[in-house]
Amino acid sequence: MKFWLWMVLSLLSTTLAQEAPQTRIPFGGPEIGWATGILFPPSTYIRRYCYDPGVLQVLSSYGSALVLEYIKERHVVTWGRGQERVEFHTAMGLALEACVRLGPEVALSAFQYDFPPQLIVYGTARSLDELKRWRATLVLKGAKGNVLTALEYLDRYPLFTNEGGRFQGAMSFIFWSKTETARGLDGFLEARWASDNAHVIEFRVVRGGKEEVYRIEASKYPDLW
Repeated sequence: MKFWLWMVLSLLSTTLAQEAPQTRIPFGGPEIGWATGILFPPSTYIRRYCYDPGVLQVLSSYGSALVLEYIKERHVVTWGRGQERVEFHTAMGLALEACVRLGPEVALSAFQYDFPPQLIVYGTARSLDELKRWRATLVLKGAKGNVLTALEYLDRYPLFTNEGGRFQGAMSFIFWSKTETARGLDGFLEARWASDNAHVIEFRVVRGGKEEVYRIEASKYPDLW
């Protein structure tokens, strides 16, 4: 009897340990997974954030610069420095930035609550052909490091200047969209399902002929949303 009780408790503790961590978005509502809060916040959360009294008070008292600095600190993960850095911008951060710059009603109506997170890769390419070979893949992993889904970028937006034949700037990658294309919607649905069970968000970047890996783990970024 004791053996069976011990086995049941062991299985239960293992199951609980592997449950996906929960988001810490401070707007109530149903519980959602940590990765879901970062990648796919519900539209109700986005609307509450854009109309949050505290945000609106700071905006009216101090202007947009302070709010934009807050967004950078709260909603952006940065690896590296200078012109070779890589940045990840969460969906909630991008939504609030749009609301600050355009006004909530205009931003939410224009974008239809579609704020896919972005990976921005800075750097230098020695030629246009090299720049065209830049790639990014988003990988969601479970508690044991198992791959739940891997999505190559849906679209990319180059922001470069030509300086003597070398291209200096940044490439912005998105991995899905609810409103643009069928492929974008397929990626959205696939990643949305996987995000409920994800413990790790990983980006695999190819630039300059080398693959680089950047990770966001729930244990290291529990407050990211």
